[in-house]
Amino acid sequence: MDSEKQVLLDYFGIVQYHDYQLGLIRHISTSKNDIICQFRTGSGKSLTYLMPAILHGYTILVISPLCSLITDQVTHINKQCTQ
Repeated sequence: MDSEKQVLLDYFGIVQYHDYQLGLIRHISTSKNDIICQFRTGSGKSLTYLMPAILHGYTILVISPLCSLITDQVTHINKQCTQ
């Protein structure tokens, strides 16, 4: 776990996971199966797939619904502008 904490700090500049991130990272690190994960925008998805790749040299394929991300961001900006 010490190497996990060091990578977390060195690569991401944070010192602690969210509980859901740690569980998923451990599952990815120990599973031989494909994994699907769906988190809301800004919830730390990148960390969950990058961490095992960094720690274990895994190849990661990420399919991101960019249109959905753009829509979420525009909605958020519009809400802030109307307040």
